[in-house]
Amino acid sequence: HSLSYEADSAYDGVGPPAPFNAAIDPDYADIADDDCSTAKGADLKITSETITAKTKRLKAKFSVAAEQDLQSQYRIGLADRLRSFLALELQREIQQTILVDIINNAGNAANWNSNPPAGSVYENLDPKVWQSTLYDALQSLDADIFSSTDGYRGANWISGNPAALLYLEELRSFSINTNEMVPRDRAGESDIDMYSNLMGTANGRWKVWKLPFQTGDKIILGTKSDAPQETAYIHGTYVPISDLGTFRNPSTACVEVGVMTRVADKMIRPGLFGVLTLTHV
Repeated sequence: HSLSYEADSAYDGVGPPAPFNAAIDPDYADIADDDCSTAKGADLKITSETITAKTKRLKAKFSVAAEQDLQSQYRIGLADRLRSFLALELQREIQQTILVDIINNAGNAANWNSNPPAGSVYENLDPKVWQSTLYDALQSLDADIFSSTDGYRGANWISGNPAALLYLEELRSFSINTNEMVPRDRAGESDIDMYSNLMGTANGRWKVWKLPFQTGDKIILGTKSDAPQETAYIHGTYVPISDLGTFRNPSTACVEVGVMTRVADKMIRPGLFGVLTLTHV
């Protein structure tokens, strides 16, 4: 489901119906003091769409002897350790699927070339001067998100792989209040086995996520909000990651464990996302 507000009369020359966040009509509510005519109104619109859940399932198999050895030497339960990693791998795949979907369907896009334009004054200046224009491109893309009819404000998070984010980290205008030195058990929004890190907050505006497996040369800007009229993307967990049990085969002295989940994803408001593509030609 998604929620929005619409005018029931012409709003700024559009409609009806017309979404309130597409424009501002300062005269919409005006009515004469002695006028008994009906006032213009606002409607709450809730739309729904069916999405199909897909299944993800993994298994692991090991020998009882291996289980005994690991328990004896390291006091580690092999079944629990493998089951935990299988669940983590499902989470990683879900994350990657969502990132690819956002990159392919974001409503805003921009490009930035790491090499200055041929014949421009930047060719004779310190390369850092041209690199600083990357921040300009980032702010421009953020402004596009703010201006989108899907949005009410700009982005509040950024993600990219280490190589792409390095261009930003090298900028004086891009200052991160970092979480990297915080102990893992207090970082709160990441895990050492998730292969992703919350770096901190940049310029008091954007949470910055460094994701090693995000598509190269792509920086994503997005808006995350709990407000229903700002829902940008839905990840629906139809069946949570579930343990499929433990099967011990006495004939082979082997053990199998497995996990599965059923999930569905849907982009709701493409305008709340932007993708900045870095080129190097």
